[in-house]
Amino acid sequence: MTTGFIVMAALLVLCIGLLFVPWSGRRSISRDGLNQLIYRQRLRELDENRDAIDASQREALVTDLQKNLLDDVPDAASARAGRAGAWVYLPGAVVLVAVTLGIFFKTSSLMAVSEWQQAAAQTPALLQRAMHPGAQPLTMSDLSRLALGLRTRLQQHPDNLESWVVLGRIGVVLNNYTLASQAFEKAYRMAPQNVDVKAGYAEILLRSPDEADNRLADVLLQEMNAQAPNNTEVLGLMAFSAFERQRYPQAIDAWQKMLQALPAGDSRRTVIERSIAKAQQELDGAGK
Repeated sequence: MTTGFIVMAALLVLCIGLLFVPWSGRRSISRDGLNQLIYRQRLRELDENRDAIDASQREALVTDLQKNLLDDVPDAASARAGRAGAWVYLPGAVVLVAVTLGIFFKTSSLMAVSEWQQAAAQTPALLQRAMHPGAQPLTMSDLSRLALGLRTRLQQHPDNLESWVVLGRIGVVLNNYTLASQAFEKAYRMAPQNVDVKAGYAEILLRSPDEADNRLADVLLQEMNAQAPNNTEVLGLMAFSAFERQRYPQAIDAWQKMLQALPAGDSRRTVIERSIAKAQQELDGAGK
């Protein structure tokens, strides 16, 4: 980036130089020298033709030459005035600099780089807040910066399973399916037997409009249910998948198993009982 700034500054100085050089005052100096050269040349011609003209004619011709050539030479004051006129173009140089900088900041990724660097610096603090139950909840803007910081960290440490899982869960909250699916897929490839990772990945696949993803989610859920038959998260996902596909008996069975696994005072029991009633209502309606 430093090299880019140096190149841009050099080109800008060159453009400003090209703006001022034609008006640098050299034109008046060149005319002065040219007039004196012509004056001396004509004097030599008069001297060579001294016999052809008398003294009075020669004097009159010399006077005319001095009037027409030497009097046309600008004096020091007028020359300085002519050179001072170049400063009229100073506003043009200011406009050139302003337009150049404006285009640079508009088209360059300087702001994006600044935001990326800020997000990377804030990642540890944001991650600590996200993991601490008693900390101040993260806003959507905080989650976006945390996701950017985690992606940067994962480029340097791609084998960090926990960071991939956290990034996937952030993608779910941000409703960014692409981010969530890529993060959980990476985590699943690293730890295919981890129930929490498989559950997160299955949840993302269930949200996909692709039927192939939905079938893969069912396979993962069946595998996890065989590993941990009383896992309430797995049972909940199985019930959700079955309900969405209008497999109401399977959904009711999964929710009933969840009720058996949950303690008596768990707040989720009320929601599950309502879900069972809804599935039973849909099943009765389909049987009529």
